[in-house]
Amino acid sequence: MGEFALFASSVAVMTVIELILIGSILFPLFLFLGVYNWISNLVGIALKSDVNGGDYGKVVHDSLTSIVLV
Repeated sequence: MGEFALFASSVAVMTVIELILIGSILFPLFLFLGVYNWISNLVGIALKSDVNGGDYGKVVHDSLTSIVLV
């Protein structure tokens, strides 16, 4: 029974370490993708509004709503 408890605790520790490693790689990736998506939306909105006569108040409003949605 003692060996099993030792094995189970080592597996638990390894799982936690793996989750931390996976999280430390994936979290910045998702964060980067979210920021990239927001910037591309902002640029897209700015270009679109520039074509429509440059309503920059709407650009700021749309970019702020896109931040909240992300």
